[in-house]
Amino acid sequence: MCRGLLERYGRLPVVFAGGVMSNSILREYFSKQYGAMFAEPQFSSDNAGGIGVLTAIKAGLG
Repeated sequence: MCRGLLERYGRLPVVFAGGVMSNSILREYFSKQYGAMFAEPQFSSDNAGGIGVLTAIKAGLG
């Protein structure tokens, strides 16, 4: 998803929030790949981000 959005709209700020996006491995990966920023953990309590990433991977988009 990130790759497609950045290709379409250029280098925009990417901000992630959600419980899964508090994961240190995901934070490191998306920071390096896309220069992503993350909401503080106290503002990241749902799992929708992980489902979105998994869906994109399964659909061949990410």
